[in-house]
Amino acid sequence: LAAMGGFYVPSLYDVVRDERSDLLVVDPETARGPYPVKRAVVADINRYPFPTGAPVAATQAIFDRASIEIARGCTEGCRFCQAGMIYRPVRERDPEAVVDAVIASLDRGGYDEASLTSLSTADYSCVSPLIKRVMEKLRARRTSLTVSSLRAYGLDEDLLDEISSVKATGLTFAPEAGT
Repeated sequence: LAAMGGFYVPSLYDVVRDERSDLLVVDPETARGPYPVKRAVVADINRYPFPTGAPVAATQAIFDRASIEIARGCTEGCRFCQAGMIYRPVRERDPEAVVDAVIASLDRGGYDEASLTSLSTADYSCVSPLIKRVMEKLRARRTSLTVSSLRAYGLDEDLLDEISSVKATGLTFAPEAGT
């Protein structure tokens, strides 16, 4: 696994206490795997299919819905957000692939709700047309849609009406910070 790159295999690395910082760090002299471990980034996320089912059957989650990731990374660069820094650069999924993944996940999972997610969904370049297209498909199925990580500037009233056309759902807004 370590030879593939992008994987840290703890058993291949010894740790020592750094004298200056008192932190545990990998000992580069005894590393039996690549050092440093290089971060693996999927440059074109459209080349990799969406997972349409959970790896473990009959799981129960707090939010029992099909969650579809529409993008990775974030354009905002908020200093407090570790995920926004780790998952750079921003990469968006193809809108038609997102629609197909929503339908496939609903068919496979039997959910009555779908969710479009990313670190900053409001910054997805075609969020409005995507939501309209997804709602065209979901309305006939009486399936609701939730959208996470929105910003106050991210949606207009028509789009909010579109999302709530099946039933009232949840929207998650990311508060703006002074960064």
